[in-house]
Amino acid sequence: MGTSSLLFIKELPIDVIKIDRNFIKNVPKDSFDTILLSGIFKVILDLNIDVVVEGIEQEEQVNYITSECSPRLQGYYFSRPLPISILLERYFKL
Repeated sequence: MGTSSLLFIKELPIDVIKIDRNFIKNVPKDSFDTILLSGIFKVILDLNIDVVVEGIEQEEQVNYITSECSPRLQGYYFSRPLPISILLERYFKL
Protein backbone atom coordinates (compact mmCIF):
# COMPACT_ATOMS: atom_id res chain seq x y z
CA MET A 1 0.00 0.00 0.00
CA GLY A 2 1.27 3.44 -0.92
CA THR A 3 1.55 6.24 1.55
CA SER A 4 1.45 10.00 1.24
CA SER A 5 2.14 12.97 3.42
CA LEU A 6 0.19 16.19 3.72
CA LEU A 7 3.56 17.94 4.06
CA PHE A 8 3.98 17.53 0.29
CA ILE A 9 1.07 19.93 -0.22
CA LYS A 10 3.08 22.63 1.52
CA GLU A 11 6.52 21.89 0.07
CA LEU A 12 5.86 20.87 -3.55
CA PRO A 13 4.18 22.84 -6.34
CA ILE A 14 1.07 20.63 -6.42
CA ASP A 15 -1.82 21.56 -8.69
CA VAL A 16 -3.74 18.24 -8.73
CA ILE A 17 -4.38 15.73 -5.95
CA LYS A 18 -5.64 12.23 -6.68
CA ILE A 19 -7.86 10.68 -4.01
CA ASP A 20 -7.27 6.95 -3.67
CA ARG A 21 -10.25 4.58 -3.90
CA ASN A 22 -9.69 3.54 -0.27
CA PHE A 23 -10.99 6.95 0.79
CA ILE A 24 -14.23 6.61 -1.16
CA LYS A 25 -15.11 2.92 -1.22
CA ASN A 26 -17.50 3.23 1.76
CA VAL A 27 -18.86 6.70 0.96
CA PRO A 28 -21.60 7.74 1.61
CA LYS A 29 -22.65 4.70 3.68
CA ASP A 30 -19.94 4.99 6.35
CA SER A 31 -20.21 8.27 8.28
CA PHE A 32 -16.53 8.32 9.35
CA ASP A 33 -15.30 7.91 5.76
CA THR A 34 -17.81 10.49 4.52
CA ILE A 35 -16.72 13.08 7.11
CA LEU A 36 -13.05 12.39 6.37
CA LEU A 37 -13.57 12.80 2.63
CA SER A 38 -15.55 16.00 3.15
CA GLY A 39 -12.65 17.43 5.17
CA ILE A 40 -10.15 16.41 2.51
CA PHE A 41 -12.24 18.13 -0.16
CA LYS A 42 -12.52 21.30 1.93
CA VAL A 43 -8.75 21.57 2.37
CA ILE A 44 -8.04 20.84 -1.30
CA LEU A 45 -10.65 23.31 -2.54
CA ASP A 46 -9.54 26.03 -0.11
CA LEU A 47 -6.00 25.63 -1.50
CA ASN A 48 -7.38 25.88 -5.06
CA ILE A 49 -6.03 22.46 -6.04
CA ASP A 50 -7.76 20.29 -8.65
CA VAL A 51 -9.07 16.88 -7.56
CA VAL A 52 -9.16 13.49 -9.26
CA VAL A 53 -11.13 10.78 -7.44
CA GLU A 54 -10.43 7.19 -8.43
CA GLY A 55 -12.29 3.99 -7.75
CA ILE A 56 -15.83 5.21 -8.37
CA GLU A 57 -18.06 2.15 -8.54
CA GLN A 58 -21.55 3.31 -7.50
CA GLU A 59 -23.98 6.05 -8.43
CA GLU A 60 -24.26 7.04 -4.75
CA GLN A 61 -20.52 7.81 -4.74
CA VAL A 62 -20.86 9.99 -7.84
CA ASN A 63 -23.82 11.87 -6.34
CA TYR A 64 -22.12 12.50 -2.99
CA ILE A 65 -18.74 13.47 -4.41
CA THR A 66 -20.15 15.82 -7.04
CA SER A 67 -22.31 17.48 -4.37
CA GLU A 68 -19.12 18.28 -2.42
CA CYS A 69 -16.92 19.52 -5.27
CA SER A 70 -16.34 19.26 -9.02
CA PRO A 71 -13.59 16.68 -9.34
CA ARG A 72 -12.54 14.55 -12.25
CA LEU A 73 -13.88 11.06 -11.61
CA GLN A 74 -12.63 7.68 -12.74
CA GLY A 75 -13.59 4.12 -12.02
CA TYR A 76 -15.55 1.06 -13.07
CA TYR A 77 -18.81 2.98 -12.71
CA PHE A 78 -17.88 4.75 -15.95
CA SER A 79 -15.92 2.03 -17.78
CA ARG A 80 -13.70 -0.96 -17.31
CA PRO A 81 -10.11 -0.43 -18.48
CA LEU A 82 -9.97 -0.30 -22.27
CA PRO A 83 -7.23 -1.03 -24.78
CA ILE A 84 -5.91 2.25 -26.19
CA SER A 85 -7.22 1.44 -29.68
CA ILE A 86 -10.82 1.12 -28.43
CA LEU A 87 -10.46 4.20 -26.23
CA LEU A 88 -9.28 6.32 -29.15
CA GLU A 89 -11.96 4.98 -31.48
CA ARG A 90 -14.85 5.24 -29.02
CA TYR A 91 -14.13 8.56 -27.35
CA PHE A 92 -11.93 10.45 -29.79
CA LYS A 93 -13.25 9.08 -33.11
CA LEU A 94 -9.69 8.27 -34.26
